[in-house]
Amino acid sequence: MTFDLASLCQGNREFLARRAAGKGLLIGGEWTEAAGGATFATLDPATGTETGRIAAAGADDVAAAVAAARAALPGWRATLPVERAKVLWAIADILEREIDALAELETLDQGKPLFIGRWAEIPGAINQFRFFAGQAMAIEGNTIESSIGYQPPGKQMRSWTVREPVGVVAAIVPWNSPLVLTAMKLAPAIAAGCTVVLKPAEDTLSPRCGWANCCRRPGCRRASSMSSPAWERRPARRLPVIPAWTRLPSPARPRRGGRCLMPPRPISSG
Repeated sequence: MTFDLASLCQGNREFLARRAAGKGLLIGGEWTEAAGGATFATLDPATGTETGRIAAAGADDVAAAVAAARAALPGWRATLPVERAKVLWAIADILEREIDALAELETLDQGKPLFIGRWAEIPGAINQFRFFAGQAMAIEGNTIESSIGYQPPGKQMRSWTVREPVGVVAAIVPWNSPLVLTAMKLAPAIAAGCTVVLKPAEDTLSPRCGWANCCRRPGCRRASSMSSPAWERRPARRLPVIPAWTRLPSPARPRRGGRCLMPPRPISSG
């Protein structure tokens, strides 16, 4: 499906105009240019027409995003589950209000029929945030009755588990279903009290930028402050050597996943 850019809704035209200025990285809740000033083209897959340019993040930008995510981690980890749930639900509400505009962006960048984004994938993303809003308040540990028999007479040993956020998560998202796959990475991490650095596929950045823009609105601002998307053309060569990661989920492409996971990766305790 092709789009005449002039036919896009006004909000998307304004969004694409701002993005054309090169501010395509959201780090610590603020849009910024790449440290090196580099950009690359984003294309309409139906025609090959350039629809805009995106900031091309490099190693310094990734490091800045990681630093922002780590700085936000203590406060977000300490946030009450009910407050995390409110943020997740607010994101879902805004995505629902902006569903038509986001569906336009998804078709413009990814190329699938408009109705799939509008009636299937973006509603799926909304449901992810609402589901994990509930899950944020359902995180609990277990009390385990011990079978160890050497405690003193009249005493009984018990064990218990406590679930804690693992820390900063690097989320690498493929191109084929931009918003719903982003939601599947972000919503559970946010619900658990983790912070996230998101690396979307460079082929489908517009929907993720549109989503991130939604998260900067009242009620969701904390999500944009602690979810610090950054991307570069070859992230697999940079991500494994950053010592801040506590989790690096494997991406969809086996070859890229192998490059990410094969090198030794320091594990942070925070």
